[in-house]
Amino acid sequence: MSDLITPRVLKLHEACRYVGLSEGTFLNSIGREVPPLRMSPGRKGWDRLALDRWVDARTRESESRSDAFKTAQEEAPLDYLIS
Repeated sequence: MSDLITPRVLKLHEACRYVGLSEGTFLNSIGREVPPLRMSPGRKGWDRLALDRWVDARTRESESRSDAFKTAQEEAPLDYLIS
């Protein structure tokens, strides 16, 4: 049995690695929508589950756009090429 514990609250570099973004991209995207938790004076972290919800929401948005694009192609297969 492993003694490894997955932290619930991630430091900035851990949160960036968790979602696969650079610090700048993280702070300009996720960091604006998912506020950090104040752990102590001068120390903040991001809730791993909140990051999961943010990624899940973006995945659903992406799938919806993809489904809409596929539907448009099926209804008028060449129209998207000339628009």
